[in-house]
Amino acid sequence: MSGEILSLEGVTPANNAPEVGPAIVHLTDSRGRGGGPWNAPISLSENSSQTFGFTNKDSAFRYPRLAEETLPRTIGPMPVEHFFQEFLPCAPEVLNEMPDPGGAFSGLSRAKKESDMYSVLISALNPDTSKDREERCPGFSFRKTCNHSDKTGGVIGSTKPDIVCYAKRHLPELGSASASDPTDYTDMGFAETFIEVKRSVGDDYFTDPPSGTDRETWRFVLHKFPPGEVDNIPRDDALHDFGQSVAYAVAIFQRQHRLFCFSVIVAGSCARLLRWDRAGVIVTHAFDVTIEPRLLCEFFWRFGRASDSQRGYDVTPSVATPEQEARFKNAVANHVAKQLGIPGLQAGLAIHYQPNFVTALPLFSAGAKDRVLLASRPITVPLSVFGRATRAYWVVELDSSDSKPPRDRVLVLKDTWRLIRQDGQPDECEGDVMSRLISQNISNIPPVEAHGDVPARSQAEDEQAGRGDEAVFQETLTHRYLDRKWVCGDRHALRRMIPKRVHYRLLLGFAGFDLLHLSGTAELLTAAYDAFRAHGDAYRRAHRLHCDVTPANIILYYDDEDQAASRIPRKGYLIDWDQSWDTTSPTGRYDQDGYEPSNPNQLSWQFASARILSTPCVTDHLIEDDMESFLYVVLYCGLLRLPHNLTSMALLKTLRTVFDYQDDYVGVGKKRGGDGKLQNMANRRHTAPIKWHTPGMEEWIRTAWDHLHPTSTTPDGVGKWTHDDLQLFWRTFLHQKRDILPHFDRINNVAVATASRLFQRHLPASAAERTHHATVSADKKRSAPDSPDSVDRNRRSKRRRVGSAVEVTH
Repeated sequence: MSGEILSLEGVTPANNAPEVGPAIVHLTDSRGRGGGPWNAPISLSENSSQTFGFTNKDSAFRYPRLAEETLPRTIGPMPVEHFFQEFLPCAPEVLNEMPDPGGAFSGLSRAKKESDMYSVLISALNPDTSKDREERCPGFSFRKTCNHSDKTGGVIGSTKPDIVCYAKRHLPELGSASASDPTDYTDMGFAETFIEVKRSVGDDYFTDPPSGTDRETWRFVLHKFPPGEVDNIPRDDALHDFGQSVAYAVAIFQRQHRLFCFSVIVAGSCARLLRWDRAGVIVTHAFDVTIEPRLLCEFFWRFGRASDSQRGYDVTPSVATPEQEARFKNAVANHVAKQLGIPGLQAGLAIHYQPNFVTALPLFSAGAKDRVLLASRPITVPLSVFGRATRAYWVVELDSSDSKPPRDRVLVLKDTWRLIRQDGQPDECEGDVMSRLISQNISNIPPVEAHGDVPARSQAEDEQAGRGDEAVFQETLTHRYLDRKWVCGDRHALRRMIPKRVHYRLLLGFAGFDLLHLSGTAELLTAAYDAFRAHGDAYRRAHRLHCDVTPANIILYYDDEDQAASRIPRKGYLIDWDQSWDTTSPTGRYDQDGYEPSNPNQLSWQFASARILSTPCVTDHLIEDDMESFLYVVLYCGLLRLPHNLTSMALLKTLRTVFDYQDDYVGVGKKRGGDGKLQNMANRRHTAPIKWHTPGMEEWIRTAWDHLHPTSTTPDGVGKWTHDDLQLFWRTFLHQKRDILPHFDRINNVAVATASRLFQRHLPASAAERTHHATVSADKKRSAPDSPDSVDRNRRSKRRRVGSAVEVTH
């Protein structure tokens, strides 16, 4: 249960948050559309290790991955009263208005199965007019959502928490809006918070330390299921269940503009409160709601009286007007036509625009006028709660001049959470790094229009609080609590995994398509070479190493109308310099808090060098590592987009072996990989069977591998593995083959392969053709309930042994 209770001495509200009072300001769209903080459209592209990976996407595989990622970023048990005062401060007069909590959850002791617990909790939290009981969470309604999952992102990856809390003003957007019908279709775009329910106290993922325990060595998460055993089925089940809760938090962050969110877990009669942000998750100690019903009632009372920003929303986005949406659509359509041609217009437009979902995003830049940018569907959305959590958009900056027609510009906005270094070295914003590269005449780097951290308060809130010009920015808070005496675990390890992050926006001067939108062999090799040349210039002249070379970070772009009209290969630009490293720095690239090279969430695993993947404690990143990444980028794009002889299953096997392979270091507790890459270095085991239909592609792949690691069949005269030698080969190759490399031999190998159900379950959306589906409206989501196997939360997997339950997902 709760363990030792610590005093409240010295506790102050986090981020100087004002106490919750009766005045509540909510942002909403009166037209019932998407946009603003809620119901944000999603991309079907992915990031983190799953961006390009062909690992299985089913919940049985995805949930444990999410759980493993969350374990080292979880701290607790925080005393509940601390939690209230830090995160949901409330004026005493408001607390005095809270309905009597006595006996609110007494029905839990009589619940015979998990579904009975849902009814008890929903009945206790929603108002009951027959008993003249007021609502316990003013302005909100609790709905049973376990029967109809949110399939906005597809059936694989769908979510259905047990209970979701919605704002009443959003109920008309849901599948069932009747106050008398507590069963709803899940819509994570409007979920304010969620409650995960487990049948017994033994299903709790967390274990509070007994009084007097050494908290530095106490394992707070999954204490009952220690790691290290082979075929540890109880731990596997517990990881699955914990990952399921993490997946719900991921879905909320994906579908909404969030700084943080709250959730609740109820295991038997015991409950815990959780706060998630981009750095980590804070968990309270357990409390028995049948004995202490006040704590859970007070949490929801405080939650209901909080403002949107106090409940975790980024309140800077707002809903675009219909006129602004029309201008956005027109500008994006014109830009797509220039970059892809008229045949690609509809598919290209769908990547960046979703009807009725256009949002106005402000950009705050020090010393410059604030800008307002229109955005719709992001190019990427985060698949993890933690880390950079990058969203990238094509945005339109409206022309404020009197020109007819208006010359609205299409640019790229990167919305991310940048790392604040804890090693004493100065922080470097990505915009500053790119501007410095451009000032040193580094080619093929997009121009920086503006950049800056996102303010924590709106202008109206500043004026109301009378804070004037005080600069307060949106930042994570979990790192602030690592030294509190209630925290369990190794403090040094926690500090490395839970750094401070600040919300940051970067505006680039033009918008293009990533390398997977290549038109053919000529464009793939030409654009990748452009980026390779930029990479070398940055290293030699600016002492900057990119450290994150992927297909998504090479952008195809026509500079002018003449290029677009001639349809010559688009130029390649190297973007995403936020992971780059100053090679003159006294510390190693990975010898910093917040960085872990073996963490797939922080590393573009598929394109990392074999050295980095196979070395347990690497601290440096070499130019040779990035050179190797360029080789893997070309091979990956070729396998997916150019004609060759591999069957669907052979293609899947090659992709998983060369790009995805990973296992655990024995006794180190970290991931390792690169075996497929090392095998190919030794004997070309994986690339030799590939017969490219374009002779030029086959020659480039063979010679590049010979540069990387010669074999007994490598001909004499092949250059060394240096940037200069590889660049010389590449430049000479393009000059000699320019007349024979096909410009339009792109083929959709993925479309053929996805006829296989197995391939579908492994396919990352970034590799699929970008024919995005709009977020369906509530009335279109009223399909039949999910299958009985997935609805019956008491039906357990045959793997179950003790403790936790595993939802059977088909």
